[in-house]
This record gives sequence, C-alpha cells and structure tokens, in this order.
Amino acid sequence: MSQQENSNGFQWIFVAALLLIGILVIVALVNVKSQADTPTASTTITNSAPTVTAVYVNSTATYAEGYTLANPITPTAGGTVTVYVTGEIVDANGVYTASSGTPTAEQLFATGASGDLTSLKVTLRHDGADASGTNTSGGRTKAGCDASAETDKNNCYYSFSDASGTATGGNSTGGTCTFSVQSVTTVRFFCPFTIAAWIDATKDTTASSFDADFWEARVYVDDDSADAVVEGASAGTAAAGRIEVAPALGLSIPTTISYGALALGTTTGASDNTSISITQNSNDVQDVNVSATTNPNDGSTDGRMACTILGSIAVGSQKWALTDTTYAASTALTTSAVDTNLAVPLGAVDAGMGNTATVLYWNIAIPSTGVAGVCSGYTTITALAGA
Repeated sequence: MSQQENSNGFQWIFVAALLLIGILVIVALVNVKSQADTPTASTTITNSAPTVTAVYVNSTATYAEGYTLANPITPTAGGTVTVYVTGEIVDANGVYTASSGTPTAEQLFATGASGDLTSLKVTLRHDGADASGTNTSGGRTKAGCDASAETDKNNCYYSFSDASGTATGGNSTGGTCTFSVQSVTTVRFFCPFTIAAWIDATKDTTASSFDADFWEARVYVDDDSADAVVEGASAGTAAAGRIEVAPALGLSIPTTISYGALALGTTTGASDNTSISITQNSNDVQDVNVSATTNPNDGSTDGRMACTILGSIAVGSQKWALTDTTYAASTALTTSAVDTNLAVPLGAVDAGMGNTATVLYWNIAIPSTGVAGVCSGYTTITALAGA
C-alpha cells in the first residue's frame, strides 16, 4: 500500500511539473509575441532640375513683356540706356527658406540654403537665324557671349550671379541681379544691363546685313545637379526672349567752320581749304544734310555771310566736298537742305562712340571788292539715316 501511494504521488508530481513547464512556455511565447518594434523609415529625394518659365526684356525691373520684335530697344545717342532681363525660375526641390522676400544672391545661392540653386547666368546677345554659332556682326560667336568670353558691347551683354554675390563676365556691365521669392519653389530675377549707344541695330537699319538678325535674352540656372542647366524660353512663344534693337541718329558735329584770314579775291582749294570731322555717336550709318539758314547778324534769309564792316558774301560762294579738292569741283551751299551722302560709318568692334569720323571739306571764294571785317553766316548740318 505504501509503495502504491508513493508511485501515485510521483506521478502527480511529474504531471504537475509538465503543466508548470507548459505554462512557462506559453507565457514565454506570449511575452515574445507581445514585444513592440519601432522600425525607421527613410528615403532620399532625387534632384529635380530647375526650369525657367518665362523670360522678358523690359525698360524697368518688371516681370512683364516690354521690348519685343515689334517694340525695339532704342539706344540713347551719345549715352546709355538701362534694360532689364527678367524671368521666373521654378525648382520643385525649393529655392529659398521662406515663401516670400527679396534675398540677395549670396543668400539665394548659398551652400546649405533650403533650395539647391547654385548660380544664374543671363546673356543678352546679338543673334541670327542661322544655326552655325555665328551671327552677321563681324563673325562674333554666340557661344562666346554665353561663355563670358565676349567683351564687345556691340553684340554681347553678360551677367553671372552666384553665392559670391557678384555679376561677372567678359562684359558684365549690368551690375548685380535682384531676386523676388514668389513661393518656396519659385523665384523671379531682375538683371539690369547698361546698353551702349553703339549697340548693333537689327531693325530698319541701313547696315543691311543686320536686318535679318535679332537680339535674344538667354537664361541658364544651375542647381546641385551638375547637369541641371536650362535655357529659358519666352512664355507662350517659340522665339525665346527675342527682341529687336532700333537704329538711333546721333552725330558729333563741330559748331564752327573757320576759313581763317583770307585776302580779297581769294579762292580756296585743296591746299588751303578747311574741313570739319563729323563723328559717329550712335549705332547706324548716317549721312548729313547741309543748308544755309537765317543770319541773325543782319536778319537776312538768303544764306549770305554778313560782314561786320562792309558788305556780305553770297551763299553760293561757300562750297562743300567729300574729298580734299578744288573749289570748282565742290558743291555750292544753298538755303535748301542737300544730302551730302557723307556716310559716317559704324564703329569698329566695341571701340565706342567717337571711334569713327568722316571729314566734310569746305571751300570759299572771297569777292575781290566790297567786303571788309569779320564775315559770318550760319549753316545747318543735320544727321539723317545713311544709305
């Protein structure tokens, strides 16, 4: 009896142990199943190349169409005129820390800024319809302007802005561009250029080789991706930022024609005549009209030279010529405007105003009697478009 009881007790202990082990296993499994994980999710945003949605050329820092093919830039003879290339850049990766404001170039293009723009290049260049990389303006290259290698204000204006805050280039005459943030992904730029008086004219110009050409504003914006350089296109047109430059009349004309002291009966010629140099002051070939006008010294309207002591010299006694020649071979001055066909030429490449001059020669025949003193008259010399 005692052995049976011991055996039964052992069995109960064994069963209890198994139950306990089972319970512990179940508890352990439950604990394992109930543990919470916190995995980290990550992804890398790839770069999106910026785009230029519009390019305009305007007389003011305004994001709107101004100059066009039909509404050309007209330079200021003897001076300069400021024009602006304006446009809008969109970068889906962001352009600036805020959704508005007017950051400087240093702020906009700084490393580590919220946007990834790094530089802006803007050119305003004389262009043509050909695809060879040259225009008709002396064979100067389009690529030369875009690469900042061209320093000629006849055909190229260039600006480059980056984190240094500067506008540099072979012909960076415009100063630093300004910026206006429209949203976290959109910024507008306004780049001024100081246009020289001798800029190549491409519209209605007597320099006929340029008539088929035009001017074009081109914009390149770079971001953190080395290949994210884009060329701007004008909004709604296939002709990207294309405009014209009109010719302007402007010559530097001396205010006196001095024959010096001459004896009665003298007729000047190639050895003793006088001359004036008429100088190019703008951007087109120009001629001049000449005519005698009212003499305020005596009120006469027939073009005579009135003398302070005695008499006068008739208008036809003065003659002009395009060469250093004799009195007989010269053309008599009249009270009617006459085109001399002087043809003051365009300047050499970027030589500036006053770099080309054409001489107009003057001869005179002094009466043999009836005049004395200082004789003076008034001649009108007027610029007109050349042929």
